[in-house]
Amino acid sequence: MRLRLRSLLRGLGIGLVVIAAMGVWFHFNPSRYEPVQIVRSSGEALIGGPFQLVNHHGALVIDSDFRGRLMLVYFGFTFCPDVCPLDMARLSAALDILEGRGADMSLIRALFVTIDPARDSPRILNKFVSAFHPRLMGLTGSHAQIATIAAAYKVYYAKVPGEEGADYLMNHSNNIYVMGPDGKFISFFSSLDSPEVMANELSRLLQEVDFSDDQ
Repeated sequence: MRLRLRSLLRGLGIGLVVIAAMGVWFHFNPSRYEPVQIVRSSGEALIGGPFQLVNHHGALVIDSDFRGRLMLVYFGFTFCPDVCPLDMARLSAALDILEGRGADMSLIRALFVTIDPARDSPRILNKFVSAFHPRLMGLTGSHAQIATIAAAYKVYYAKVPGEEGADYLMNHSNNIYVMGPDGKFISFFSSLDSPEVMANELSRLLQEVDFSDDQ
């Protein structure tokens, strides 16, 4: 009886530690539960819109440059210690799965839009995206330009001051938005979606979406 009680208390103690750790994590990482506000009007989600930014090669790009392709849009920052690299690794794995299946990769473009333009110059973005996938493009711009595109995509982000002598971090929502060849919102992937799930959905879209020029 005493042995059973001791095992029960030990198990309860471990459970409380896990719950406490999760509480601390979510308290300091609101991006994990920041809700995505998808507003619908006339049946269409009001996510996305025109933008003008600079890519990781220093060239000016606008949203219409990606017409005729699926556009996968993620907002993050290169100094992110964990979430952004993990999300980009998942996305890269999904793209590799698609490529392995013989998908037409020219119909897909993945965009990493920084929410930290003060530090994420084209040169820094170049190093970051090059470490993941050749179909990943980094985008930066002025603070006003980043605020405009973030608002259009209903993206939450906020600067978090670091401890004394440490660099600041950025809290942010971390969905991957799927935009159609016409630039309109289709769906999004969350941090819970595996590379296989993303690859399967993108495979379906590549077969079912109209990629013609007269949309």
